[in-house]
Amino acid sequence: MSAAPLRVCLVGAGPKALFALQELCALWPGASRIRVDLFDPAEPGGGAVWDPELPLAWRLNAPAAMVDARGPGWDLPLSAWLRRHHPEHAEERFPPRALVGVYLRQAFAALAADPRVEVRHHRSRVTGLGTGPGQIDPSAYDEVLLATGHAGLPAQLRRHAEAVPAGATATVRGAALTGLDALLLLTESRGGRWSRTPEDSLARLTYHPSGHEPARVVLRSRTGAVMAPKPEHQHPWLEPVVAAAAAQVRAWGAQVRARPAGDPVSLSPLWGVLLRAAGEAARAARVSTTPLRLWRAALTGSPVRDAAVSPGRQQAAYLSSRLAIDAGAAPPDELWLWGRIWQGVYRDLVQALDRIPRSARDQLRFRRVAGTLERVSFGPPAETVRKFLALLECGRAEVVATGDDAREPDAGEPAASGTDASARELAALTAGPGVLTAPAPAAGAVTTTPSAPAFREPLYADLFQRGLITVRPGERGVLTDPDATCLDAYGRRVEGVAVLGRPTEDPVLGHDTLDRTLHGDGPRWARGVVARWGHRALQDASGLAATPASAGPRKGNTP
Repeated sequence: MSAAPLRVCLVGAGPKALFALQELCALWPGASRIRVDLFDPAEPGGGAVWDPELPLAWRLNAPAAMVDARGPGWDLPLSAWLRRHHPEHAEERFPPRALVGVYLRQAFAALAADPRVEVRHHRSRVTGLGTGPGQIDPSAYDEVLLATGHAGLPAQLRRHAEAVPAGATATVRGAALTGLDALLLLTESRGGRWSRTPEDSLARLTYHPSGHEPARVVLRSRTGAVMAPKPEHQHPWLEPVVAAAAAQVRAWGAQVRARPAGDPVSLSPLWGVLLRAAGEAARAARVSTTPLRLWRAALTGSPVRDAAVSPGRQQAAYLSSRLAIDAGAAPPDELWLWGRIWQGVYRDLVQALDRIPRSARDQLRFRRVAGTLERVSFGPPAETVRKFLALLECGRAEVVATGDDAREPDAGEPAASGTDASARELAALTAGPGVLTAPAPAAGAVTTTPSAPAFREPLYADLFQRGLITVRPGERGVLTDPDATCLDAYGRRVEGVAVLGRPTEDPVLGHDTLDRTLHGDGPRWARGVVARWGHRALQDASGLAATPASAGPRKGNTP
């Protein structure tokens, strides 16, 4: 290997960046050095989202057993780390997110302690390529990896929530996961307590106010829809149905990939697989329904059996019904069955759909159905829903459908609510995935190509203007090769520039997770870096001229 260090520019300090760097160091041969310039205002490891200073009321929305940051110098998955350092939380399926932040920071610190690795953390946000303020010079690096992830919503939300006085009416824009964070921030984090409702078969809670919280919190969203809780109980009668559906999704994906590349792939056969699986689940549950009713539930988010009790109306009754179905105290309905199917096949779905071109019509339908089914598949833990339900039932919380498409305020932005001076409004909205604020125009549409204002961040606008990234029509995210290398508008690889995670949403799905096994882009990127570095070392040893680093990002179809 060359005696000169590998020079890596890493933009982003969150889990995706940590995992990719771990993969690289695990494969890195010998004693050769890796010099990493990391750009992010937040601390490495957890980034802006996984902050150790988060309120303890904010719980992980995925099982602790899924989180595993083991890598060079770090041999503890989250569950084992909790048993060793925080035994009071070791048995909790959904521990506080603040502890996950501590865990991820420690994992990064262990990686940075590797004598082969030099990490220089620059607390700045990158806005483009160049040598000016906020810019990075690609000629100074062998590899540039962008893993920018989420913006720093939690800190903004906490800061603005502190301004809401006790006894006020607080309005929260958003009723999804971040909306629940805001609600708990204004109640439990202000000293409110919970007690288990005696002799309640669903283990519901009662809220005991501290006197420091707002008198009422109104959660406002366009539809008023709330997210269903994650199941607490096993449902073995569903397992054969889910296993068969997952196998069919895998078979469909293999069939699609065997075709010549080119035209968009129709998703109709895939919807057929999932609709038949939902029908099989209904038969297994002895639920009387029809394919039309099942498809209507997937499109509308209505339980069908009792359309008046839907995620967007009578939210307390809807949430109670979800808890009852999971506990076996009520029969399943179409929407609950869809949630179990979508949750069960999701991993295979992500892999089957990976980077395949889809028509604009299929893109729109997929986003609509996925938006509905993710609300019933990947919602908050059941205990968080019990807290939400207690606040709804005692009148401390209310959910209102606005029915408008007005501009949402920036995340965490406070605004006056009505004419009451004691009222406050908070935005609990996470910016959508991808790099564009709206899907790129479909082929043939009479419009301009994405311009700088259409991009969420100036960094990606700059890369687009330079021809180093592309976004396919109908999509929002950067198109990359399976090893995360960017592709230009002609499908050519832009060697040395790679993107991981949320900026690639649509070509690659399912980024809002700490499950490092769901995608293989990070490990493939690491293998590619090692292969390129080895090739360069052979060139150096043989006296051949390697591609000069000063050339910056390199375009071409081959590494």
